[in-house]
Amino acid sequence: MSCVTFWTPQQRARLREAMDAPSVATFASPQVGESKLRRIAAMAASGDLRVRESAALNVHVPAEVLELLAGDAEMSVRCCVARSPRATPEVLRRLAADASAPVRRWTAAHPATPAGVLDALADDPDLGVREVVAWNRRWPAS
Repeated sequence: MSCVTFWTPQQRARLREAMDAPSVATFASPQVGESKLRRIAAMAASGDLRVRESAALNVHVPAEVLELLAGDAEMSVRCCVARSPRATPEVLRRLAADASAPVRRWTAAHPATPAGVLDALADDPDLGVREVVAWNRRWPAS
């Protein structure tokens, strides 16, 4: 038996009213302005690799910042670029040729990695990369 059956009519009415009220999620976030994009670009130039990783994973990261970070000396930053939903096919193509197997694995996992790039990664010397390509190909096309 549900505890709702013990509620008074007034409590049930308040619950119905609350369910009809607009939720906070219906309000739009503020527009992303030039200052936000400048801050992300400044983060990408930081000496702290964690800050650069954060820039790469930011939902508003500009394509040119991802292109810059795709050449970062730190493998973890390049992995974050490969994980970014905003990574372009060109950036993913570049990362597919990375010397680091973890970067190539994340590239193989990305849903926007072009089919030709996945074909090339299917012959990668690293078993993990090949396994991720097989995993990626099992997902239905969107």
